[in-house]
Amino acid sequence: MKKLIVVGSILALLGTGCSNGEEKSDVSPKKDGAKTENKQTESNKTKNGTSNKQEKPKQMKNVKSDVNEVSDKMKLALAFFTEKDGEHIVTKDEILKGIYEQNVQGEMEKKRFYKLLLIDDNNIKNAPNNMKFYTVYPAKGSFSTVVGLSKDKLYVGGTQGAMTYKELLETGKEYNLQDLYDENKDYTSLNELANKIEIKKEHPFMDEKTQKEFEQKEDVAAETHLRSQVYGMISDFEGEPIGDSKYTVDIVRHDDNGKWYVNYRNKHAEIVGTYTTKGDDIVKKDVDGKIIKQKHVENRYQ
Repeated sequence: MKKLIVVGSILALLGTGCSNGEEKSDVSPKKDGAKTENKQTESNKTKNGTSNKQEKPKQMKNVKSDVNEVSDKMKLALAFFTEKDGEHIVTKDEILKGIYEQNVQGEMEKKRFYKLLLIDDNNIKNAPNNMKFYTVYPAKGSFSTVVGLSKDKLYVGGTQGAMTYKELLETGKEYNLQDLYDENKDYTSLNELANKIEIKKEHPFMDEKTQKEFEQKEDVAAETHLRSQVYGMISDFEGEPIGDSKYTVDIVRHDDNGKWYVNYRNKHAEIVGTYTTKGDDIVKKDVDGKIIKQKHVENRYQ
């Protein structure tokens, strides 16, 4: 059980290392005072010039009915669908949107999501037959987040040093794997999250260089100013604060050409579209990449 305690100590140490600085961004929409344009395609217009297109996620294809026919990563991904408040484990929304909260010495700190690691940890005694355990990175606090997977069960919980499965159940919960899969198998977010999982034999923070890399990538303050600008312009684009929308939005990301984009998601954390730029305009695309709205928006947030 020493491994769980070591990991918990590492996570507690990391929580104190985030910077609070800001970085200037390079978002630069046209500043010539041009009139706002709405360049929606005719095929998506109504008589009032608004879009008829319904924003829906892509459908999952060839979904297996039996959970034991899918990969272990898909099964393990279900663990992040079990909690909405993230008491013991980072949630699907936090991972996919790109920002999560971690309890550091009694205070909640925001961090950028970098990597999702499940590290082999098979030191739990008296566990169900053939249940394999993993320590999850990132954790939700100065404790170890533990996931256990067997043929028909999934355990999710947090511990600071449990030695037996009975002790784990005091701070976590056991789920029927098939039932959990049936509830979530049709959501594209399940497959997206499964693809982010990296299974490791040992914790990478035993290497100091890797630890510093994670600290740098997880520093939420690094692009605070950029997010403020982009979210402000998206709010102006839609005519309402993005927090009032029926959708949630991701952290600002960059494509291969360095252009910013922001995914927006439904209540199941499925991507239903993307905001990005085209020339000097902001565009809103559906999940297939088709433009459903285009408009020039002044950057008032520099």
